[in-house]
Amino acid sequence: VDALDEIHELHVAHWGETEKHRHGLALNPDYLTMIARERNGDLLQFTMRTADGRLVGNLRMFLATSLHTQTRYASEDSLFILPEHRGGFAVLALLRFAQAAILSTGVREIRINSKVINNADVLMRRMKYQPVALEFVKFFDKE
Repeated sequence: VDALDEIHELHVAHWGETEKHRHGLALNPDYLTMIARERNGDLLQFTMRTADGRLVGNLRMFLATSLHTQTRYASEDSLFILPEHRGGFAVLALLRFAQAAILSTGVREIRINSKVINNADVLMRRMKYQPVALEFVKFFDKE
């Protein structure tokens, strides 16, 4: 909730770059639900900032318990770093920090998506995450 005023700018940039398959839909984040989930302990928001405090990246994870195994897991909702702040080990540092924090809550499984347009799977494989599914999406007109 502390970064809410700043984070919308990142959402807009993220939407424009990695969510092209949804561009027939308007970006309309439900920040009130995100805040409620964060306060309930079901959402973790990680931020990446410059030395002067400017928000340049974020990782949002939803926490839940598997109905199949009763295992706590974290599922990535949003991972984005502004293009001019990518490179080096920025995303790796963000992911490693978040992973350690998430695991400290008792989570045993972390799920992270990789859009086919950005080749993020290379990074996830390097961090020893395994691909386990291919997601298909189809949009329908309102009736």
